[in-house]
Amino acid sequence: MVDSCRAKLRLTLSVSLGLGVWGSAASAGGLDFSRATMGRTTYPEGSWIVDTTQRYTVRRTGDPSGDTFRSSVELEHGQTERFSWTAGLETTDARRDRVQPGRGVLAARYMAVTAPLQVTPRAEYRPSLRRQAEEWELGFEALKNFERLSIVFNGNAQSSQEPGEKRLYVGSVMLGPLYRFGLNGIAGVQWVQGTDGNRHLATQVGGAVSKNIYLGVDSHFGLSRRAPDLQAAVKVHFYFGAYRRQAFGLAP
Repeated sequence: MVDSCRAKLRLTLSVSLGLGVWGSAASAGGLDFSRATMGRTTYPEGSWIVDTTQRYTVRRTGDPSGDTFRSSVELEHGQTERFSWTAGLETTDARRDRVQPGRGVLAARYMAVTAPLQVTPRAEYRPSLRRQAEEWELGFEALKNFERLSIVFNGNAQSSQEPGEKRLYVGSVMLGPLYRFGLNGIAGVQWVQGTDGNRHLATQVGGAVSKNIYLGVDSHFGLSRRAPDLQAAVKVHFYFGAYRRQAFGLAP
């Protein structure tokens, strides 16, 4: 029962955590800083990306016994201008001294619409490497660029099942602006609402620190009793490929 509850909690928290532009991996992720800086929902053709995320969750402030840590590493590839795929590994969501390999990550996304906004359906499967829940996620990412400002609207439906337990389902939506500043900086804020009442505010700040390295901090502040008080993630992207923000009519 405890493991089942933990699985449900992990599920409801992963709004964009790892899946998409603003999350590639559903569970581990959050904002994809390299892709967001370019104003895209897929990577340029031929590009390769190594995405690392270190996430710390404060379930309740003042009670460190509930704090957990999770780490992930993913390899992403822009197969075409519209299609990208991801493969990776994430650890269990546990106390720092008990972190172990937890799930694999397999994901794909395809930009189905390019104008007047980008709309990209995506799918992700996270098979368990231990006796814990396997997870599926289907969703979409919509992105509208206005020069330096972008509006993002993401939605997803997730399914999780512990061995021998009943399958759980939950959905969530995310809406908010992103603003690109300076040469390659980006900052954003989004409202996240889950179908189970999980609600929080997500903020991001980061950008390119060199031609091949993107760094960002992705924080989530709980606004409901179901949500953790705080989640903070440090993301480092190693990007190898062309910087093509003008694709599909994006502003230079």
